[in-house]
Amino acid sequence: MNSTASAPSSNAPSYSALADENALLREQVQILQRQLDWFKKQLFGPKSEKQVFDLPGQNSLFQPDEAPLPEQPAGEEKRTIKAYQRGTGKSSGTTTA
Repeated sequence: MNSTASAPSSNAPSYSALADENALLREQVQILQRQLDWFKKQLFGPKSEKQVFDLPGQNSLFQPDEAPLPEQPAGEEKRTIKAYQRGTGKSSGTTTA
């Protein structure tokens, strides 16, 4: 009776080698999963322009009493522009065919 199924062959890797390879592959899967999550967040997540950052330890660029006031243009005068209503582009009369 030939018992080749129960006897380990000489070219088969040992259990410890397979366990080490398995641990290495699991670690690689975790790294790739984190990368994929990061890329998904960058692509489909909220955009940075929409986020409001309120960092308690960060001060503003100027202190409230040191902030420069916006300058008013010296020589400009105010002028009124006449408002108008835009039409729909269609004539209100009957059309001739």
